Amino acid sequence: MAVFAHSCSEDKTAKPSLAVSIEPQRYILENLTGDDYDIVTLMPNGANPETYEISVANRAALEKATACFTTGFFPFENTLALTGENHNKVMLTTHGIDLIYGTHNHEDKHNEFLHADDAHRNADPHVWTSIGNVRIIARNMAADLVAINPSDSAVVEQRLAAFEHRLDSIGNAVESALTPVRGKSFLVWHPSLTYFARDYGLNQIAVGAHAKELSPKAMRDIIDHAREDSVRVFFFQEEFDSRQAEALNSGIGSEIVKINPSSYDWEGQLNVIVNALAARQQ
Repeated sequence: MAVFAHSCSEDKTAKPSLAVSIEPQRYILENLTGDDYDIVTLMPNGANPETYEISVANRAALEKATACFTTGFFPFENTLALTGENHNKVMLTTHGIDLIYGTHNHEDKHNEFLHADDAHRNADPHVWTSIGNVRIIARNMAADLVAINPSDSAVVEQRLAAFEHRLDSIGNAVESALTPVRGKSFLVWHPSLTYFARDYGLNQIAVGAHAKELSPKAMRDIIDHAREDSVRVFFFQEEFDSRQAEALNSGIGSEIVKINPSSYDWEGQLNVIVNALAARQQ
């Protein structure tokens, strides 16, 4: 993550700065900005998005940012405000995405705090797990960067084209790897791979959206469902307690694969997920 340091006297050589809500956004944005901007991520990887409050240091960095790129899904984003000449430069990066609803319904009490755009209410927030959605986010970001600084138009468009070419290559490789396992099911603790599953005709079986203790009946129902669907892979996010995951996995006979969907290493995490499914769901 970029670190913002400012002395009492303004550094005239300092690069302009941008802010993003989450680390996958930083990965996408850096493909478009190169070294032209310093970029700060407001919510650290592993933080609970429902309860997270921006740190004092990141709030100060936000005030100095030329723009802030948001997802529109997380409560803390409604507290964002840029002052002075940047007051209107909070950019929503997810418009145009075909959102999926119903994966986080039991969290509805929290969704009153979501983005004012009603289309984002109750939607699954993990849009960046889809290559197609990342393309949309990148195009939205590119348009906003050009609006911020029109003189950068040519270089931003060039970088966007290069990034989209990379996404094409990744997408072709993923499609080839997952075609043999279309229609298969996988288990995941938190429903974070919904858009990914939709893209490749896979069935995501989510244990739950929270790290709550599962009842014995719930454990048995999940095991029975997973066995019925011949689940071979159980994706587990490291921020959750692994004890119940290990118990579930033992009853299913699958293999636990640790993932970090909110990591900056978007491509690396995608590779982990794809390789696990291709290798173990035959």
